[in-house]
Amino acid sequence: MLVKVTNNVICQVALGRTYSDSLKFKDLLVRFQILLGVLCVGNYIPWLSWVDWLRGLDRQTKELAKEFNDFYDGIIEEHLVKRELVGGGDDHEHDLVDILLDVQRDSTSDFTFGRDTIKAIISVSL
Repeated sequence: MLVKVTNNVICQVALGRTYSDSLKFKDLLVRFQILLGVLCVGNYIPWLSWVDWLRGLDRQTKELAKEFNDFYDGIIEEHLVKRELVGGGDDHEHDLVDILLDVQRDSTSDFTFGRDTIKAIISVSL
């Protein structure tokens, strides 16, 4: 119950809504946790890195990274659509994604603040 509440609070602050009912989000998190706990032989014995390829670890990691990328793209698109519907005003509550989109739009910084940067910051915050 504590994990569910914590997850809901973090998602609400960072993404603007909770994902407690989303089976896709839960599946992504479970698969991510499993991959974090897998022993990668190639990290310890480089000449045995072919074992990781044989186990399908590289493929699973790339697939999960693509699914997270698509998930984050969906979140950003959802916020952009919501912003267009509201008309860009300050009538709606701002979350982390809205703040990052504002920074990207203002572009007062010396570096390029692209969509990949927004996805990386979201990823770190979750």
